[in-house]
Amino acid sequence: SKAHRQLQASMRSEYQKEVRLALRVTVADVPVLLTGRADGIILGEENLLVDEIKSTTMSLDALFAERELHLGQARCYAHMLLETIEQPPNSVTIQLTYFQLDTKEKQIHQFTHTREEIAEFFCDLLDRYAVWLQYESEWIATRDQAIRQTSFPYPAYRKGQRELAVAAYRTIQRKKK
Repeated sequence: SKAHRQLQASMRSEYQKEVRLALRVTVADVPVLLTGRADGIILGEENLLVDEIKSTTMSLDALFAERELHLGQARCYAHMLLETIEQPPNSVTIQLTYFQLDTKEKQIHQFTHTREEIAEFFCDLLDRYAVWLQYESEWIATRDQAIRQTSFPYPAYRKGQRELAVAAYRTIQRKKK
């Protein structure tokens, strides 16, 4: 957004904006590709700063009350970055930058974590996600079995049904050309 771009432009020269992230993990024996885009990072030898910008028309105090969601997002980005850095720093600063669109008020909140705390948060999150993946896997197996056991209710086309299917197929083929 315009507010994001203005805030990013006001940051120090080491600030990298809109950093694309990707990490492949395995959760409950299922390969998962996690992707995201950090609003901003500063990578130093001793510390990694991950900035998550939120712009809003609500009060910044009300937005700060929702900080655990924003911190979780930024912690995931921090973990994704730490996993891809050759020599990752031991310290991580999560920065939540809040911007009120009507008043132009800005608040910056910083939270410091160790690399181990970030990894623990991420692993706990994946463990909870594994429960959902298992549920989804079981549902898909149940659904697929039900589909295989279901027979079509009519043994043959009804009057005009085949002609309709052929006409629909031909229309789709013509639109592709």
